[in-house]
Amino acid sequence: MIRIALVDDNKHFLDILRKFLMDYFEKIGSSCYVEAFSDPVYFLDEVMEKDHFDLGLLDIEMPSLNGVELAKKMRDNQKNMSVVFLTAHSELVRIGYEVKAFDFLSKVQIKEELPGVLDRFLREMEKRIGKVYTIATNARIEKIPYKNIIYLYKSGQNVFFVQKNAETWERGALKDIINRLDDPMFMKIERGYVINLEHVVSVNTRNVVMSNGAEIRASRELISELKQRLLKYGVED
Repeated sequence: MIRIALVDDNKHFLDILRKFLMDYFEKIGSSCYVEAFSDPVYFLDEVMEKDHFDLGLLDIEMPSLNGVELAKKMRDNQKNMSVVFLTAHSELVRIGYEVKAFDFLSKVQIKEELPGVLDRFLREMEKRIGKVYTIATNARIEKIPYKNIIYLYKSGQNVFFVQKNAETWERGALKDIINRLDDPMFMKIERGYVINLEHVVSVNTRNVVMSNGAEIRASRELISELKQRLLKYGVED
């Protein structure tokens, strides 16, 4: 899941940009987490505390702290966050090279330009940080991309990883494997079952339908949390 920060002092533009992003990720069948900031100083405080964004879309022209100054201040702490500058003036594009900007977007052509920039960013992300879960035993080593895991279930002493056209297993406790996955897109919804939110197709009452057609019943205690997470991370049920 891609984590994106939007920073612009124009709240109306932030709403428009968020909508474009959500439409894009829905179209490609993926999900994203988007957080918007109208105060760049507040955003700076947030990112200095923890590195939790993959991409920042920063307005170049903001009164309290412009986008280039913001990028310079967070450069040392946020080496893994790519920066795309937003501007209404093409002559400001060249200054972004000072902070190694990933790209630039014209506000007046945002709808036309955004998909291309996101396509390229996602290709770079896939090369850079494609998450993989590794099963290593004396008998075998197996690597499973996170995006391929639809759900996991416990049976006997083993945990099974269900994928689109495959199923593999690892001996151990389900809670230990969840801790090793360490990703908010994986959620326990019932005793012995953990799902990948990116593969949720629909939720009907307490029945969760996954992308491979499997239907898993969520516990009464966890169904509300599941729906909240689906909304938070931009996954629609």
